[in-house]
Amino acid sequence: MGRPEVKRHVHLGLGRFHRAHQAFYLEQVGWKITAFSMRSPGEADALRANDHLYHLKVIGGAEPVTRPMKVIDSAYFM
Repeated sequence: MGRPEVKRHVHLGLGRFHRAHQAFYLEQVGWKITAFSMRSPGEADALRANDHLYHLKVIGGAEPVTRPMKVIDSAYFM
């Protein structure tokens, strides 16, 4: 049988805009992201130290909701 297929996206850049927008929608459809930081190793290091988990505050409903995000499963500095 083997492993189930996982859809994967490679993203160059690990900034807040990507994590708050594109990553949010990719998580909703079951994709995983391999991300590469090109500015500094800090973002990739922080994600790896927290097992690639970060939190996203979603505003737009009656009350803001904070969601745990686990869509990025590997992060590197180039």
